[in-house]
Amino acid sequence: MKKAFSLIMAIFFVVLLATLGIMALGFSTQTAKQSMDIYLREQAELLARSATEFAVMAMQDHDYAANNCLQTVRVNYPEFVAVVEIYYLDASMEFRGTTTKHCDEDRILTGVSSALSGGTTPIYDNIAMLDVTVTSNAGTEPIRYFRRTIQRP
Repeated sequence: MKKAFSLIMAIFFVVLLATLGIMALGFSTQTAKQSMDIYLREQAELLARSATEFAVMAMQDHDYAANNCLQTVRVNYPEFVAVVEIYYLDASMEFRGTTTKHCDEDRILTGVSSALSGGTTPIYDNIAMLDVTVTSNAGTEPIRYFRRTIQRP
């Protein structure tokens, strides 16, 4: 009788150790996956900030009088793509002192620009709202990070 009870206790102990081992292995795998996802998210946030700064520099270099408005800036980085969509808050950007349109109407946020200027005097500051989208398929799950800022180049 004592031998049978000892055998049952030994089997229970082995099953308990196997269960704890499987749980430990599962937690370590999950931790490694979370660490990779956190790393990729941080990289996406940094790329979004860099893409915003790069878009502001591109806006400063762009000749608005001779060319159409700058609408999109694309930044490629290993494993990531950042796309910056530019929307202008300056209602005068549409014509820039001439009779020809330089910007598409969907790129001018007229409701915001008239509210900022009090509805009387147009703003000539080239203020823009930048929508940054960073995407990556490098990790176990696709990463998408959005950032919206208002910049005055």
